[in-house]
Amino acid sequence: MTIVNFDNRRFKKFALNDTWIIIGTGRNLTVYYPETIVFSGSQMTERQILNNKDFSELIGLVTQRHQDGTCVSEMELDQRHFSLAERVHGGVLASMLDTTLGGAVFGGIPKGKGCATLSLNINFFRPVTAGKLVCTARLANLSSQTAYASGEIHDEKGRLIASATATFFLTPTVQQPPKNFAP
Repeated sequence: MTIVNFDNRRFKKFALNDTWIIIGTGRNLTVYYPETIVFSGSQMTERQILNNKDFSELIGLVTQRHQDGTCVSEMELDQRHFSLAERVHGGVLASMLDTTLGGAVFGGIPKGKGCATLSLNINFFRPVTAGKLVCTARLANLSSQTAYASGEIHDEKGRLIASATATFFLTPTVQQPPKNFAP
């Protein structure tokens, strides 16, 4: 166990595997990624650390989009994915489905356009406590303003873990101007 200075506070460092660590005391634990932190006197805030990663990378999701309106993603499970009940948190599964279904839509729409989730409907079938998850998604319907996609998550034994359908709003560009965001 190593003591580190972080954000002007002293913490114990617990290295849990090669890709991430937990810093904290007692019940106030936070996951960080070692390659984004310099412990030798440099003080970074949590926001600065998180801004160095995109969302998929933060949750360990590897995605392969295809131009035919299909998408496949994989996630090797570790402690950061678990709830207090010691199984994969439903929000992790929801994020995996939303990202993969969005990837299927993005792969099937004209280049330069974007999409945003309007609705996501999920059915959870069984808990998961270890292993690798694979999510497959496909674009089912495309209109001038919306797209509909569906997908499933299976464990490494091929068992169905969760399924989802989603409706996406098609945007004229991938990134939207800030005036379209809520304050």
